[in-house]
Amino acid sequence: PSGKVLGGAPLNVAFHAQELGAEAHVWSCVGDDDEGRACLATLKKFGIGTSLVKVDEDAPTGRVGVDLSPAGEPTYTIHEDVAWDAIPYPLLPERLELISRATGICYGSLAARSEANREVFNIIWKKDNLFKLFDLNLRPPFVDWDWIGEAMECSDALKMNTAE
Repeated sequence: PSGKVLGGAPLNVAFHAQELGAEAHVWSCVGDDDEGRACLATLKKFGIGTSLVKVDEDAPTGRVGVDLSPAGEPTYTIHEDVAWDAIPYPLLPERLELISRATGICYGSLAARSEANREVFNIIWKKDNLFKLFDLNLRPPFVDWDWIGEAMECSDALKMNTAE
């Protein structure tokens, strides 16, 4: 692919769940910028809920650069200090109600590079009635084996690519 593409395993899972008839939402954070507005517009276009997406006025929307080798192997540049480094825990009653109705969630190891997001994951892990799909990405320098081990123990299923 070339150009900008909206993605990431949690978003891809939400898209496919919605296509199969489930009520799907994305729980994330985007910047108050053109990319963030484009992300929200795309989610809405595909019927994916955005009430759990925070718009951060200070941090830019996250980006991951992908370069392909001649053999087709990707190399990733994961930009830091971006909006999804601070996924909010929704304390508003309507957000809590939405999360209490959820039956499944997909979350990724890359989001765990921030302590704020790790706190959100610790809350998710305590929910017994929630199917937890863990997207494992081993992208140095964002690899914390202790946290990854804990995440794997608390998850119901693991998604990873061949390299991982």
